[in-house]
Formats: sequence, C-alpha cells, structure tokens
Amino acid sequence: MQNKYIDIYKEGKETTLEKPESVIQYIRGDRWRKYEENFLMIDYEYIRPYYCKYALKQWNETHSEKIDSLSIIYMKERTLPNYQKVIPTKEILCNCTTK
Repeated sequence: MQNKYIDIYKEGKETTLEKPESVIQYIRGDRWRKYEENFLMIDYEYIRPYYCKYALKQWNETHSEKIDSLSIIYMKERTLPNYQKVIPTKEILCNCTTK
C-alpha cells in the first residue's frame, strides 16, 4: 500500500507546507489555543505524545478513511529585523502510531 499524506486539520486534504491565511481557524477554542501554544515550548515537550495519540484516535473514530500514523509538523518562521525574509524551517514535533 502506498503512503498518503493528509492534513487532519483540513479534513483529509493533501498535506502542504504553505503558510495558511489564518491559523486561528483551525483552533477549536481558547483552551485549545493555550494548549497548542504550550505544545510548542520545549518545557512542555512531554505533552506532545499525548496530543498526538489523542488526535490520531479522534480522527480514526470520526472518519471512514483510517490513518495508522501521525506526525505533528511545525513550520517555524522567525521574524528578523527590518522585516527581512526568512525561509521557514520544518520541525517534526512528534510522531505516533496506532500500534
């Protein structure tokens, strides 16, 4: 079986690494916003596997097309002085599987 990469925040559409218009549209409320904000900090790295497993389980319980692994990818874009352009870097924050 061939690997297929989908974006669970975009209801299974093909994954892209392009910057969205607004990230806030994918966050389900203020508590989730704070959770996901902490998720990025190194001090809270321990919560990443829990969220990864939760998101994987939620997807499989609510969709007919099942997934067996999930990678949480963060596109880090630094702000430089004088609004200089910088190429975002891809950081894989967590990987999890159904096994």
